Amino acid sequence: MREACRLGRSITRNVPERRSTELSSWVRQQHPRGREIYRAWRTLVDDPEVLTLKLVAGKVTYVHAELWPLLLRIVEDPSWRRRAVRGLDAISRDLLDKVERAGTLRLDQTDFPGGARALKHAGSALEERALVISRDIHTETGRHAPMLDSWRLLRERAGARPEAKISLNDAIRKLKRLAGGNALAVE
Repeated sequence: MREACRLGRSITRNVPERRSTELSSWVRQQHPRGREIYRAWRTLVDDPEVLTLKLVAGKVTYVHAELWPLLLRIVEDPSWRRRAVRGLDAISRDLLDKVERAGTLRLDQTDFPGGARALKHAGSALEERALVISRDIHTETGRHAPMLDSWRLLRERAGARPEAKISLNDAIRKLKRLAGGNALAVE
């Protein structure tokens, strides 16, 4: 996995902003090291100890399980959550409530006021604020569908616990330092 991370860092500046489902075909067709990059990307995406979310500078970020307690310390903090939820529209707040109650929600199977466009917008708003974990799955028909998972679900499935011996502000500073000083979705 370290090799995958190293390779990923070396090409990050050359990869255009694309959804992860589009990345594989672009890389394999356009980049001289496309096959190698694709294998490294699949290694990261398929690893159960790697969480994929838009954390650093609004870009897809791969977070190893070693950092989950630090991340959970931030995203499960009540004061942080109140600030993150503030400013969400009613549809986004409703979607967040549904995700938190269910633990996970497959958006293509969810009826929502305002239809698919409003649902997509609400899901993106939650993802941008790191209030949920967003991922794509392959459906039975071979299509991609967005899934939203709650942080509680991650904690329960992985057995991860929030880091208790660090303040919220220190946790954010530490994560920001690890991200090279870049802007974080959890600030």
